[in-house]
Amino acid sequence: MRIGFLGTGRIATNVAKALKDDGHDIIFAVSRSSKFADDLGSVPHFTLLPDRDVMASVDLVVEAASPGAVEAFGVDILKASDLCVLSTTALRNAELEQRLTAAQASLGHKMTLLSGGIVAIDALRAVGRDLVSIEIETTKPPRMWGIEDHSEIKVLFVGSTRDASTLFERNVNVHATLAYYSLGFDRCQSRLVSDPNTGSLTQRLKVRGEDFGWDLELFSTPIGGVSGSLTPRMTIQTVREILAQK
Repeated sequence: MRIGFLGTGRIATNVAKALKDDGHDIIFAVSRSSKFADDLGSVPHFTLLPDRDVMASVDLVVEAASPGAVEAFGVDILKASDLCVLSTTALRNAELEQRLTAAQASLGHKMTLLSGGIVAIDALRAVGRDLVSIEIETTKPPRMWGIEDHSEIKVLFVGSTRDASTLFERNVNVHATLAYYSLGFDRCQSRLVSDPNTGSLTQRLKVRGEDFGWDLELFSTPIGGVSGSLTPRMTIQTVREILAQK
């Protein structure tokens, strides 16, 4: 398959290398930095989407850049190919979500939200109509929240996932993905915790229906920036599954 990328950071590079090793072709990378292209060899690099002919030649574009990239390029990508989105907090913008949904319906291409560091998305989608509540908690050390060090545990936010996605757009993509595939950004509840004594990124998920429910806790090692070590692994596997269905 022929694949394009938005973003050239750690996650994008890891995914691109894995897909290249699988035998797929990396056709272009869009970002403000050319580091990705240097790491993978002769990958054409752009600061904006390439021309129509190049876009028409790809089977899938993987976004691992920023919510702003989804807003700027998402609809245009869906005019040409399928799209995988890692910066899912972009969909806190209801108008953008509507435009992306309409583009899929009218153009026949599919957008998939990548799960990042969480599991059980399929289970959520299966019981979506019967859900009563979802609570998501993320705990990280202060540096991963981008705040100054402190000595005691701090609760940074409690409220709707839509508000969490606005205030902490780089940190809560897991929350946004869960909300999108379940009760929506306004009904899902987010809790964000900064713990100076932890060396892990921990996600806790509490799902409830009238006669069912489950609790999950996942942890991973920080790998720089805002991501944990589960994110590239799970992103690679999801993209592989999408490509296998084409």
